[in-house]
Amino acid sequence: MDHIELEWHDRDEDHLGRRKELQIFINGHSLIDLVRPVELPFAELEGKPDIAGHYDWLCDVYCEIQRLKTEECMLLGCHCGIPDCWPLTVRVSLADDVVCWSHFLNWHKAKGCASEWDHTALGPFVFDRQQYETAVLNLLPEIEAGQLREQVIEQKLEADYLARQQNDA
Repeated sequence: MDHIELEWHDRDEDHLGRRKELQIFINGHSLIDLVRPVELPFAELEGKPDIAGHYDWLCDVYCEIQRLKTEECMLLGCHCGIPDCWPLTVRVSLADDVVCWSHFLNWHKAKGCASEWDHTALGPFVFDRQQYETAVLNLLPEIEAGQLREQVIEQKLEADYLARQQNDA
């Protein structure tokens, strides 16, 4: 059984100010470090080895992992600051006692592209559902009973916007 750790870390950016980013560790290894060697042969074929594993952690607003449902979920985003520009997604499947991450994909390099990138060597990862849900729920300890994740994110977006407005003034 695989083990997941989810940790918020502060990050300062010139254009966004300070924000929290979600770092993901599987079996003690950074997800970015796990992705890089899988993508490297494909990036080398394109003559661009530096783009292998060249992702950024997602900030709290974009962290789809918090929804706790079966779906395709973005885990990593582009280093340019626009997550959808170069995303890494995964299929999250929930069962009674396990959560499975499989079918990793960077859809910019999926089937039909000049050089298809194959992420099948990454995963699948199978987590104990209780351990997984605990890790996810610990991401938002400030959520009160009955409050929706989307409400919390909306409040954070508004607070971040107001803070940037004050800094610009």
